[in-house]
Amino acid sequence: SDRLKYQYFPELLTKGALDWYYVKIENKIFDWNIVVKEFLNEFTNVGHKLALKRKLRNRKQEKSENLTNFYYSMVRLCKEVDANMSESDIIEYIMENMRDEYK
Repeated sequence: SDRLKYQYFPELLTKGALDWYYVKIENKIFDWNIVVKEFLNEFTNVGHKLALKRKLRNRKQEKSENLTNFYYSMVRLCKEVDANMSESDIIEYIMENMRDEYK
């Protein structure tokens, strides 16, 4: 039942997730469906952001990729990682990952 899921949920959590539970959920939210929604919102976004950052760090311009396409692809990826990323940071990512012949 949802009551039992809610009751035993904190026993499955560790570290940051358990801290999150005590700060955000315990004695505040009692609806299991809302707890699940909040948990997924909090922790799946973190994993997604980390994956995007890794993708950005590892994104290299392909041999067959022209500079314009690479540029716009990198700008889009930078904005996905951080919607407020500065222009100078975006340029730095582009410069680091473009083919040497364009540097």
